[in-house]
Amino acid sequence: MRRALVPAQVGPPIARYSPGVEVGGPLRWVYVTGQVATDASGATVGADIATQAEQVYRNITAVLAEAGAQLGDLVAVTVYLVDRADFPAFTAVRDKVFAEVSPPSSTVVFVAGLVVPEHLVEISAVAAVPDGPR
Repeated sequence: MRRALVPAQVGPPIARYSPGVEVGGPLRWVYVTGQVATDASGATVGADIATQAEQVYRNITAVLAEAGAQLGDLVAVTVYLVDRADFPAFTAVRDKVFAEVSPPSSTVVFVAGLVVPEHLVEISAVAAVPDGPR
């Protein structure tokens, strides 16, 4: 069981994420290492935040699929952005990605840089995947 927590006492989210997520029942946990905007060959995809964010979410989706999971199973993401000015464009991509599912909890941190200088965003994630058939 996965349930978004949106208490009236907490300010509304500024984007498509949940203030908290409750998880219960027989589940498997999937931890997704920080994903960046690289394709299967390891090449960086895109030079702008929107293109890179879309690639990062494709990578997260692929890791989840390998575990029999999907975006709707995410319970938490941590986002690292290099440029504060990229936040609105990143948020637009995130809102589109989670438009059809209950969004995970989310933390966004602005950092001085990532390991590969041309990477603008990195996202790590945790998913709770129901055991057995869906």
